[in-house]
Amino acid sequence: MNKYFIYGLCITSGVLLGVFFCNFSYFEFDKSIKITDIIYWIITSTVGLYIAINVNKVFQKNHSEKDIIILEIKTIIKSVDKMIFFIKMKRLPFETIKAQFKEINEHLNLLDTLIKESHCSTLSLSNHKKKLHELRRLITGLSPTNGFIILKNSNFNDISKNAREFKVAFYKLIFAINKC
Repeated sequence: MNKYFIYGLCITSGVLLGVFFCNFSYFEFDKSIKITDIIYWIITSTVGLYIAINVNKVFQKNHSEKDIIILEIKTIIKSVDKMIFFIKMKRLPFETIKAQFKEINEHLNLLDTLIKESHCSTLSLSNHKKKLHELRRLITGLSPTNGFIILKNSNFNDISKNAREFKVAFYKLIFAINKC
């Protein structure tokens, strides 16, 4: 639904309820205000505002932490996507792939530090590090020819499967972080 429709509906229903309660005498209103009622109103309003502000601060803090962590995960996913592009071509530039692995490893270590310092400290990246190590072993274990690692059909399927699993593991991590 359109948000303006909802706003209009709320305002219209508020006006109709106000007219209804003011024109029909189902309720009697006092013409005077007691000082105790004012004090109760002030205390209730103050407590309500205090709770709302503090809950909002905690929510914003947790949301900011999640945003930073998810941004770092997206950076890793972009690096993995670059690697998957070369894997699909079956021709991986050796120096570029080495640099990609180094970059992913640095981001993974930073991500591990961020997660340990956040409210999601129970999450572990050990599975991601194992997958990275396995993928690195599969790719760099092949001998480069003229600066390129040429994938054959025999190792292409295994490498592309591991690269996809590695990428999916990071999307699952995003889901886990959003549940924290």
